[in-house]
Amino acid sequence: KIVIKRLTQRILSVGVIQVARGMEYLASRKVLHGDLATRNILLADENVVKICDFGFAKSMYHDDNYLKRK
Repeated sequence: KIVIKRLTQRILSVGVIQVARGMEYLASRKVLHGDLATRNILLADENVVKICDFGFAKSMYHDDNYLKRK
């Protein structure tokens, strides 16, 4: 069963902090997500935020420089 809940300012604020911590974790593991956008953020049970779609992710482990090309 799908339950639709209202997103409050508090839930959004906590979610933003979770995304920031998740990106900080990825950076500490030398992973560049490459496509962080709201379409790649999921809200799970208990308002836990999940960062998804690592199709564009790039490991920065061997190279500290990254050049984005169009």
